[in-house]
Amino acid sequence: MQTVEELRAAGYKVRVCYYRAYADSFLDPDDTDRIILLTRYQAEKEGLYNSLFGPLQKCGKTVVEVRSPTGVEVVGESLCSAKDQFSRKLGRKVALGRAMTKLLNSNQEV
Repeated sequence: MQTVEELRAAGYKVRVCYYRAYADSFLDPDDTDRIILLTRYQAEKEGLYNSLFGPLQKCGKTVVEVRSPTGVEVVGESLCSAKDQFSRKLGRKVALGRAMTKLLNSNQEV
């Protein structure tokens, strides 16, 4: 499997976005029905990212967008369970693999 760095070196445009689970001060962090997924920028903008209310340790989402040199765009996503520890490395690997599978299935060369 190719890495993000290898794809970029080959002329692909790759964007990776991490969404973490946040709860504001009025929500119970263990109540997974009321948790929202935000990027760090979105959380800072909403006032949910600070010393008291940072991201929750569990639950998250990783999105990888890949644009081939020929202009074909695909998106791969990975979603971490509310029971699992969020891992950027694993999420990126799974999401990139799904994006590349879509790219290969679209009969485009990698």
